[in-house]
Amino acid sequence: MIIRQFYILLLFIFISCASNHLSENINFWNSQKTDDYWYGTSIISKKNFDGQNIHKQATSQAISDIASQIKISIKSDFEIVVKEKNYEIDESSLYILNTRVDNNIEDIEILDFKNLEDSYILFARLSKDKFYSSLKRKSKIAIDIAKNYINDSKEPSLLSFQNLLNAEKEIIPYLDYSIKAKINGVDVNLYSFIQNTINDLLNRIKIEPSQSKVYIKKLGYNNELATVTVYDANTNKSLSNIPLLFSLNEKNEKCISNQDGHCSFNIQSQYISDQKNQNIAIAIDRESILKQSDKYGFIIDSQIELEIVPTKIFLDVEEYNLDSKSSQSYIAPKIKEFFIKKYSVEFVDNISNSDLSIKIFANTRKIGSTKNEYGIYQVYSDANIYLEKNGEKITEISVNDIKGADFSSFNQAGNKSLEKLSKTFLKKTLPAIVDILIKSN
Repeated sequence: MIIRQFYILLLFIFISCASNHLSENINFWNSQKTDDYWYGTSIISKKNFDGQNIHKQATSQAISDIASQIKISIKSDFEIVVKEKNYEIDESSLYILNTRVDNNIEDIEILDFKNLEDSYILFARLSKDKFYSSLKRKSKIAIDIAKNYINDSKEPSLLSFQNLLNAEKEIIPYLDYSIKAKINGVDVNLYSFIQNTINDLLNRIKIEPSQSKVYIKKLGYNNELATVTVYDANTNKSLSNIPLLFSLNEKNEKCISNQDGHCSFNIQSQYISDQKNQNIAIAIDRESILKQSDKYGFIIDSQIELEIVPTKIFLDVEEYNLDSKSSQSYIAPKIKEFFIKKYSVEFVDNISNSDLSIKIFANTRKIGSTKNEYGIYQVYSDANIYLEKNGEKITEISVNDIKGADFSSFNQAGNKSLEKLSKTFLKKTLPAIVDILIKSN
């Protein structure tokens, strides 16, 4: 029992000594610190270390310690300047800033290291003067690079905008310094100058529609093109490769101007609403140009009026009841009612003056030669519909076996069958015809 207590005491003394060695070294290193340096201390537990070079791992850990202190300090100063100057900086800019910090800590000094029984410790420092001198030197290099980009950005083009974005990227990590430069003989704040240049170039891009208003016949519609010309307001020179957005009833299409500055938008029928007057809004695709999705939004730079005008329909309906021309028209009134209520249309008497031609032949036929055992006369009606648009056949539809019944005669049963046929047209056939028309555009 006494021997066991003796071993426990020895173990306690050993652990205490080991702990004291670690604490003593750390305390001694801390006493050497001054305000002229950032310091990094690393402690690697040998028990948990499974690598091959513990000194390298300890050095890396100490450098990370120093870098994190610098980033906190630099980011604080950086954000103060950003707020004071009313700059707009995103997360990617802060990432660039952190990267630049990592690239400016090459002057790390290893002051001391100890290979203890249970741990490996290392003490390093970085001179603040050397760090800031390095940043200042590199900020001047960044300014020179940015000026070169700016000098190559005289006209509105994708290349100019990319150059300006590159110039901005170069100087962002140094905004907490005085980013001044002489441009065209004038001292300017370089960041503000870049932003103003971007806006000036955007404002020089003008969009001129080939026609200020387009007229659309929705049902007899053949896809129309809305064409614009993109040019430089200062030089009147056509601008190529400028991305645009066309918006009609919240449906957007993209387009890029060709070498002549032309850009065309296909006005698809499904984009058109039933309202008589609509607008096609046209915008420079700033998101694509500047790689920023939330800064500008959709800014209308030009627009084209769109007016729905009546589709001219030629309607020719032949209704026969038991091979004799019907004395009453059942189908034609339902067709006119359907189109007039739902669409802008005009029925015309001359097929050559029409956009759509709807021809219908309907007839009835007896079921049996006399009334059935219940005293009921029964008749089926059938119809063929021929649909043409601008003189070209679109489709042919058949509606068959619409039954009519009456106690008095086959003729009355035929009339009821034709009436039911007209209702079938209204509920099913005509919506299907409209769907075919829209899909054929």
